[in-house]
Amino acid sequence: MATLRQQGFSAALQNQALILGVLKRYQITPAHPEFDDYYQESLLTYVAAYCQYQRSHQHISQANYIYTKVRQRVIDLLRQRDCYTRHFGADSALEPSTNQESQWLQRLQLQQLLSALEKNERRLLMLLYHENRPVPEICATLQISRRTLYRKRKKILAKLKKVAQKPALKRHL
Repeated sequence: MATLRQQGFSAALQNQALILGVLKRYQITPAHPEFDDYYQESLLTYVAAYCQYQRSHQHISQANYIYTKVRQRVIDLLRQRDCYTRHFGADSALEPSTNQESQWLQRLQLQQLLSALEKNERRLLMLLYHENRPVPEICATLQISRRTLYRKRKKILAKLKKVAQKPALKRHL
């Protein structure tokens, strides 16, 4: 039993092209962040398939049998990963501290922008982007022309760029 596994490992190491070919088929290259995990799992699947083939002597060639088993295992792993990602979300959701820090910095920048704006500019900003109202409706509400609205919006965006260029922590500390 142990010698059969040893033969399987030596066969797998001699035939790495088969494993790498399966991984490449599913865009799992050495640059992939989980390449080592997939490669290791494929190697173990290769050994298990090699042992199964030696015991049962299937009607197909050994290379086809092993290739099929490794390919099916990689597909299963990709499906598991996809299901996990859909169920639990992206990895960034697992690191709340990073997400909270970015939200905190965004709030700081928004507060600094709002403090840099005049009262009528703040109102225009809220109507345009927070309430997402159409331009004609905003013009009627504020009793201004479209041209004035576009000029004020341009002025607000210029102030936003100034606020965004400065580091948020230095301004607040």
